[in-house]
Amino acid sequence: MRSRRPRKYSAGKNCTLTVGPVIEDRQEQRLTISVEEAATVLGISQTFAYEAVAYGEIPCIRIGRRILVTRIALNRLMESA
Repeated sequence: MRSRRPRKYSAGKNCTLTVGPVIEDRQEQRLTISVEEAATVLGISQTFAYEAVAYGEIPCIRIGRRILVTRIALNRLMESA
């Protein structure tokens, strides 16, 4: 009995398939970003960003276990610096 190899799907020679919108295309639509994304925007490490959230230096919203930073709060933080 031969083993089955996974099928490869191709949309053409120079095409790529994506399922749903790519996150980079939706950045302006999202009102919140993750702590990791906020760290990238601020140019700091993820660990330092989580410490700043814990000390209240980066304003955040907690929804269940998720920690989100609003774009407005991040913009205000950057303007005040």
